[in-house]
Parts: sequence; structure tokens; C-alpha cells
Amino acid sequence: MAGGRPGATKRDWIQAARYARDKAFAEFSNVVQDAYDAGALASPPTDVAAQVLTALVDGYLFQSLEENVDSTLTLDQRLAYVARLVTVTLNGLGA
Repeated sequence: MAGGRPGATKRDWIQAARYARDKAFAEFSNVVQDAYDAGALASPPTDVAAQVLTALVDGYLFQSLEENVDSTLTLDQRLAYVARLVTVTLNGLGA
């Protein structure tokens, strides 16, 4: 019984991870486009910027899974750190 539910398999986990990744990518694309529309970005690189942000979050997740992130951090602390990473990334994209 993987993942705490009967019948869960590695394939279920992979499908769930892909769905979450695709949903995050779409959300990041929308945020980047909104920032461009508001004049906060110099050009509309929504696909590239969304890939950067998705890679950033994927990388943080991988680091967490590999225990390279302080395991005593609460979920709120981890989310705040991810928000900080995204802010730094977006500020670097702005001109």
C-alpha cells in the first residue's frame, strides 16, 4: 500500500506528480503574464519564465526529498521560503 491508500502504485504517484507540475506551470504562466500586463516585466517570456519557476519549485522539492532542507521547518516555513525563491527569481526577470 504505497502512499497510504489501497491500490496506490508508483504509476499513480507519477501521474499525480505530473498533474501537479502541469498545474503549477499553468499557474506560473498566468502569474508571469499578469506581471507583464501590469508593467512589472520588460517582455512577456511566459513560457520561459514559467519553466524557470517550475524548475525552481521542482528543485526545492528534490532537495527536500534528498533531505538537503532542514527537516524541522514547518510547512508554512517551507512555503515562505519557496515564496522568497520565487520573489528573487521574478525580481531578476524584471527590468
